[in-house]
Amino acid sequence: MNTPIMVFLSGRVVTLVLLICFQILVVRLLPPAEFATYALVFALATLMQTVVSFGIPRVISRYIGQAGWGIEKPVLRSLFMQLLGVRIAGTATILIIAFLCAHALGLTGRLSPLLMVSGGFFILAGVVQIDTDNAAQSLALQKMSRSCAVGESAARLALVATLAAAGRIDGASAILTVSLLTMALTTARLIYGVLHALSGNSTEGATKALDRLEVRQTALGGYASTLAWFASSPAVVRLIGGATLSLLSFAGFAFVQGLVVSLQRYTPGAMLFPFIEPTVMRDYGRTGDKASMENALSLISKIDMILIGAAIVGTLVAARPLVEVMTGGKYGAMAYAIPWLLLYVATIPVYKSFEIVAVLVGATSTLAATFAISVVWGILTYSLALNYGLPALLIGPLADALMRISYLFIMLKRHGVHRAADAPILGLMMCCLGFSGLSGIAATALLGLTGFATVAVGAVMAMLYLASIVLIRPFRSGEVASLTSGIGDGGLARFARRLAQRLARP
Repeated sequence: MNTPIMVFLSGRVVTLVLLICFQILVVRLLPPAEFATYALVFALATLMQTVVSFGIPRVISRYIGQAGWGIEKPVLRSLFMQLLGVRIAGTATILIIAFLCAHALGLTGRLSPLLMVSGGFFILAGVVQIDTDNAAQSLALQKMSRSCAVGESAARLALVATLAAAGRIDGASAILTVSLLTMALTTARLIYGVLHALSGNSTEGATKALDRLEVRQTALGGYASTLAWFASSPAVVRLIGGATLSLLSFAGFAFVQGLVVSLQRYTPGAMLFPFIEPTVMRDYGRTGDKASMENALSLISKIDMILIGAAIVGTLVAARPLVEVMTGGKYGAMAYAIPWLLLYVATIPVYKSFEIVAVLVGATSTLAATFAISVVWGILTYSLALNYGLPALLIGPLADALMRISYLFIMLKRHGVHRAADAPILGLMMCCLGFSGLSGIAATALLGLTGFATVAVGAVMAMLYLASIVLIRPFRSGEVASLTSGIGDGGLARFARRLAQRLARP
């Protein structure tokens, strides 16, 4: 349980539980108007992480992990501080410009000074935190990352609950202020840990010079890829929803989307990529082995499809009673959005795998082309949402993701990459998903079931889907070897190894 990947995963699982509890607490505390305000600030925070990323997360993943063995630590320490400075300056500049534009349009009069200040600094702290945690993962500081993630989530939940019990939570600004405090303290600790890891002497082999031109090219390619998600990202979709949906519908959509986004951050793919990406980049840089790279990446999308697929099947049948319980009966009508949002989440590890491969094989120009696809679909989504509302916000981003994935799949074949995502197996898994979900819907309709009776049917259909996955055996031998290497010999590791072998094809 002390291997890096187990430390990482254990922390993420605990953090997921805490975040879901926090979201349920917030949605119950705030009336729809205040919750809508809180949701919009959160969307802006996520949006800023994309707009001012400048490809920096990709640079961190590719270079910081080489500290000590490939590149001198002082060089990478300086690079990290420069990257952090660019992020802070860029975020602050855009926030100031946005405030001045909003003030000129007379929009700031509707917002309290506390909300604007706390919201602005919350956005800034979030941008710094995500890059610093990425650097910590690249440096194999999993224990520190775990303690920060769990500690911050627990402290935020406890403080908001305590203040609410004392009657001191009076709106979105109070919750944002508490979140800002816990996030700032956690980020400071992460920065200290990263800088400490980048201090001291390097090993004898750390002689590689830092190619600044290569760094810029990596950043540009990563930025283009990040922007490709821009138009269909949850943040942009939420902002479109704020402009096209009624207040009550938007608040409900914001809650279910926030719930899915929390799950997205802690799906196997989202948890494994910060650990796998620097490892894949480092190994491919040393060996140039495309098969090993493909095995490691295609495995993640399959693991995600197994678990996300079960969630999709269950929520197709039983999302409404669950949402009504969590929100105190407020937003059950928006529950049908959950399986669609989860389906979009299932596309993310596939695109992420293609993104990593494109950077490694020098095909970053293909990533830039996907941005145009995303912009077109973003415009279409907004236009359709004006007339069709929430269905357009669900179908548009999914269509965008599928089109971008198809384009990259074709383009990467020209570079000799054929199985960064195992299309035949993923297609077979989708067929199992569709059969199980539609069977559950038909069963509830034929039996006339409502309320929590549908939860039992949803659970049974999810188990049916998982049983079908066991039968089709989605893993290939090379993927199993990739999964089982480096996870240690503990009881959980032995269980994971046996399970992976059971799901492997002969």
